[in-house]
Amino acid sequence: MAIMSQSGRKFFDGYNVASSNFVYTANGSTGADDGWIAAKGENVVIQVCLATLQSTAASLIYRIEGRFDTVNRAASIYSDKLESTCEIDNIINIVERVKEIRVGARISDVPASPVASPTNFYAGICISEET
Repeated sequence: MAIMSQSGRKFFDGYNVASSNFVYTANGSTGADDGWIAAKGENVVIQVCLATLQSTAASLIYRIEGRFDTVNRAASIYSDKLESTCEIDNIINIVERVKEIRVGARISDVPASPVASPTNFYAGICISEET
């Protein structure tokens, strides 16, 4: 099938993650209603990459969340931990049909005095409709 239309949005564009709480926007928002976008489409794909890891003092955890019309609560769709930089971006196909979707990121394994944090985290979404 051919792609009829495609739209996308960036969640993070080279964001330097320095929080041990999940952040959902490029300005570090952590609220329950932050970072959500409509995810209605036949094909929903998330693209993520950690381009730079300044130190081995911390790794990055990212989580893709969704929510439905019926329950206004976040649910985890997919999560992963990046302990090294990505040579190429990763693609995650979302098969759950959710109303809204967002990506959250946080650092883990933080020592008492972190030397540095994961930097240049990229995450975006592509929503496609087929003919």
